[in-house]
Amino acid sequence: MNWKLAWIIVIVLPVMVACGQETKKTTATSTSKTTAEKTQTKKPKADPIAAGKRVYNTYCLTCHGQKGNMGASGAHDLTKTKLSLAESIKVITEGRGLMTPHKFLGEEKIKAVAKYIETFKVK
Repeated sequence: MNWKLAWIIVIVLPVMVACGQETKKTTATSTSKTTAEKTQTKKPKADPIAAGKRVYNTYCLTCHGQKGNMGASGAHDLTKTKLSLAESIKVITEGRGLMTPHKFLGEEKIKAVAKYIETFKVK
């Protein structure tokens, strides 16, 4: 019985460990680009309305609804808002009434949401 255990420990176990390990191959390739090439391959800035919609759908949809007029939990109807873009940014940042402040989103995302909300306004 001890010989079988010794056989497993000495022969089988090291083989199993060796077979289970991955080896990483690295290749040295030159990926340096000239300044002109880097400038040409820069990604265009994301559409702020599309970015605002993504943030809105994550944080605002529950109370304001898909079209901004749901009014759950006392949320204001965004289709009837008279707030300017700057005022909307302030409300999103600091909150108002039952709405919690969304300062944690950061300035860029807050501006994007405010621009997206502008699309709800009935003209």
